[in-house]
Amino acid sequence: MSVSILRQLRAGLLVVALGVLSSAVMSCAYHQKPSLYQQLGEKEGIANVVDNLALLIASDPMLRPRFVDVDLFLFRTHLIEQLCKVSNGPCEYTGGSMKEVHRGLDISDAEFNRLVTHLREAMTKEQIPYVAQNELLSKLAPMHSDVTYQ
Repeated sequence: MSVSILRQLRAGLLVVALGVLSSAVMSCAYHQKPSLYQQLGEKEGIANVVDNLALLIASDPMLRPRFVDVDLFLFRTHLIEQLCKVSNGPCEYTGGSMKEVHRGLDISDAEFNRLVTHLREAMTKEQIPYVAQNELLSKLAPMHSDVTYQ
């Protein structure tokens, strides 16, 4: 074989190899796991979770008294923003810090845990996968000490 034919063969193989590699990369990108924000249903899904949570709180004799003097529209708005932000969505959280917002409320571990249980129920109702639920809860867990016993 002449050097020219070998070069052409090598160039042809390189083009084929690049095509296969490009196809593999595109296939991997296409099959990427959805982000947490996407798994939560994006802003609409998060809003549905918050609305379900509000209904659960309203029917809970332990938690309902905590929300008597709360501006529910503002609570809903800030919680949607916060869950969106925590899940790496495109939202900005405009509320106060957890420590500020909960100062003086003396929220117990039992109340905190009950709210978490209701949040999980609200996510389950929206058919959010348990893995995504756990991922969101793990991002919220560090807020425990800023919320309780303030």
